[in-house]
Formats: sequence, C-alpha cells, structure tokens
Amino acid sequence: MDNRAACLSGSKSGLSTCEMLEDRIRGHAITLTGPYPPTYGGVSVHVRRLHSRLLHAGIKSRVYCHSGWQRETEHDREVFPRPYLGWPLDYLWFVLYPGIPVRRGIVHFHDSWMYFSPSLLRLHAMGRRVVITVHDQRDADRWAETPLPLRFFCRLFTRQRKVQWIAVSSHIKEQLAAHGVSRHNVTVIPAFIPLDEERRSACRLPRDIDAFCCAHRPVMSIYGFRYRMENGVDMYGFDMAIEALHTLRSTFPSMGLVICVPEPHLPEYHRMLKRSVSDLGLKDDVLFITRPLPEALPLWAASSVYLRPTSTDGDAVAVRESLSVGTPVVASDAASRPAGTIVFPSRDQDRFLEGICRALENGSRAVRGPIGVDHDQGYREVLQVYLRAIEGSVP
Repeated sequence: MDNRAACLSGSKSGLSTCEMLEDRIRGHAITLTGPYPPTYGGVSVHVRRLHSRLLHAGIKSRVYCHSGWQRETEHDREVFPRPYLGWPLDYLWFVLYPGIPVRRGIVHFHDSWMYFSPSLLRLHAMGRRVVITVHDQRDADRWAETPLPLRFFCRLFTRQRKVQWIAVSSHIKEQLAAHGVSRHNVTVIPAFIPLDEERRSACRLPRDIDAFCCAHRPVMSIYGFRYRMENGVDMYGFDMAIEALHTLRSTFPSMGLVICVPEPHLPEYHRMLKRSVSDLGLKDDVLFITRPLPEALPLWAASSVYLRPTSTDGDAVAVRESLSVGTPVVASDAASRPAGTIVFPSRDQDRFLEGICRALENGSRAVRGPIGVDHDQGYREVLQVYLRAIEGSVP
C-alpha cells in the first residue's frame, strides 16, 4: 500500500494522518542525537518535543545528548548524556562506545553532520536508516571549516541515496544541494513543534519576570542561548534591542525590555551591554535573564512584541512560537520568516524601529489574536520522512 492509499485507509477508519503514520512507524526504534534541554535553544527544544511526541505515541525513542546533561523532570525519559571521548574518537562514540548501543531502526541526527560523517556512513552500512536535520543556515561556512580529510567522507555521505535530509528552510536545502545532496532527498520542515497541552497548562512565568512585565508596558523580549559574534557583529542583535528601547522610551515611557541569555559565555560583552544600559539611563527598564527558562512560552505570551534582529539565523523556533500565541514578531531578513512576521533589513536600525512601531500600533495582542497554526504539521511531516527512510523511497 503506498502512502496515499494508507492515508485514505487511515481516514476511513477514523484515525488522523498522524495516528496512521505512528501506527506504521511503531515497530521501528528511533535514536535521536543532538542537544537536549538544558541548555534551552531552538534545536534542543525541538529535539525534546519530538522525543516527547514519539514516546506519547508508543514509539520507541531514545535521545543521546551532549555530555553533562542532567535530568530535570520526570518527562525526560530515555535521555542519556553521551561520553566525551575527545576528537577524533568523539565522532565515533555511538559506534565504538559499548555502553551506548544504537538500536536497529532510524538514527535521526541533529548535530554537526560533517564532523560525524564517518560514523554516519558506518551506521548506514550497518543497515540503520539515517535521517539528518540541518538547523544551521551557516552550513556552507561549516563545510569550509571542516578538515580536508573529513570532506572525503562528507562527499561520500551526501551521495547515499537512501539517506533522508530535513532542512529547516529552503535556503539550507539549496546549500545541501550544492554539497551534492539530491533535492529529492531533502524535505523542508521548520523546526517548530508546539508544546504539548500538559506542559502548556503547567507553564508559569517566573516571579521576577512577571513582576517586571506587570511594571512595564509595552514589553519587548529578545532571546539568544548565548552571546555570539559574527564578523564582529552581535549575532542576536541585543545591542540593537537596547538602542531601540532608548529611542522609543520617549514615545512609550513605561516600555521595558527582557533580554534572555541562558549561557552568557562572553562575560566581557555581557558587562559591556549592562554598562550601556546603565549609561543610557535604562537600568530599571531592562531585565537580563541569565538562567535557563524551562519553557519560554509564558514570556512570549506576556510580551507585546518579540524581537529577532539576528545577522544570521536558521528557522527560529521562538519566532513561530510567539506568532502561535498571538505575539507580533519583528525579525531581520537574515533568514526566511513565517507569514505574519514583520521583516526588516538585517542591521538596519531605522527599519527595525519602524517594524517595532508597526507591531505596536494596532494596540494589544488580544485584539490581534493568534495566527492560525496547524499544531501537528511539523511533527506529521517528520513522521512522513521517517516512513520514507524505512521504505528506502524518495518524495
């Protein structure tokens, strides 16, 4: 039975498309590799939510994440930190390390596939179905940074016709095609999988953030899991957000800005931003959050506008999540953005300010309401890729 016939059969029996796909995949184990919260970033949140959906559906799912991870809640079942063996053995960990066997089935990789290409080739030769999700729009730069001996394995791996690829944007798909991956094997699927209802209902805004939001209106929020500089530029645009607050405070005297950086790995830059805030007289109007938020959804819901002035980007989960709860988003054109986003030219401060004013001019978020979201779409499309990997077919 082909996929279309199976879908029709599932519809007739009262099953949703997701349930029908889950039924067909249930006999196959899924091994997810990549970051897992903490730290909280778009990729780690995506991996957690995908893993949670698979387990809920009765599908065998296991996550191997970065070393040092510690369990936070009872929800984090079948998650294991991998050992750090040191380069070059590190990229062979799931083949060589005896305590972490990779079960037969699908290996879904969310890490730097280029560095792990020898291991991925071996897994593929051993009969594992390999799926790669590429989240990083700087994939072309990563290729240039890959040591020459590894590029041989990379090129060999990109020519494996049964490997399935997921690109979180069409731009990344084109980059993969430039490396030799067949376009027929690449599916564009944004990384957004909504929070499940159980966790969503349990989400609460931390007291300090709640108090800040209650004392300020409107509230802008901006997030980046750590400070990163690209060609001497603040990649996440925290500097632009602070400058925007300073400019707009004359129009919005009670405006506040929440800056979330769970891992401020550049302490000198962090201190520089705090000095800038103080020098501009904004000390009481900017809240720095330098700890992980178990779920950032309550912050997006409490914000009047979410800011994403990045100089480079993949598919930002926070952008889609903010739109899903009705919070307007102002984002740079450094990457493709979902419908409903107010887009401005990257690093253009004047157009950035125009976008923020446009987002706020229609009044409260409640009037605008959430943008319609198919909550199952991303998850359903990943399941379809899994099915193609099992069947060894192409779209």
